[in-house]
Amino acid sequence: MEIPPVKKSAFYIISAVVLLAGLVLGVFLASFAFYKNKSALCAITGPVLKTEISQKAIDEVSSLEPGDVLFGKVKSASSGKIVLEVRLANPLDANNSKTIDVNVPVSQNDKIVRLKSVDGSSNLQMVASSISTAKVGDAITVKITSDGAKIIYLPTI
Repeated sequence: MEIPPVKKSAFYIISAVVLLAGLVLGVFLASFAFYKNKSALCAITGPVLKTEISQKAIDEVSSLEPGDVLFGKVKSASSGKIVLEVRLANPLDANNSKTIDVNVPVSQNDKIVRLKSVDGSSNLQMVASSISTAKVGDAITVKITSDGAKIIYLPTI
């Protein structure tokens, strides 16, 4: 069936009006449904992530296992141990970080070194040092080797 040419313009006008009325009615119904159920829709939340640093994480930092590397500031240093202030950052919550004290025992097998810049170049050279040269506030790195000994890197000279 074909629309006669005289009635084609009327057909297009009626089609446009019906389409526009359907669009308005659809938007009205959708907004009414949202308004009626907005409290239920807005109450949906995602999973809650645990943002507290656990005691297990603190114990793992304090345990000093072979292969671990520890970085912190010297809180106190004596001939037998260094107390490091180590900051634990929480990757889930930047505002939730803790600072803990870690006791690092120093024995005769441990190697204490300082990095020294070589004259006129950007190269660094390891120089043997002692624990007595560590000052409160120095940032040091402690690496536990596979045999359980430690390499303690003091600040650069």
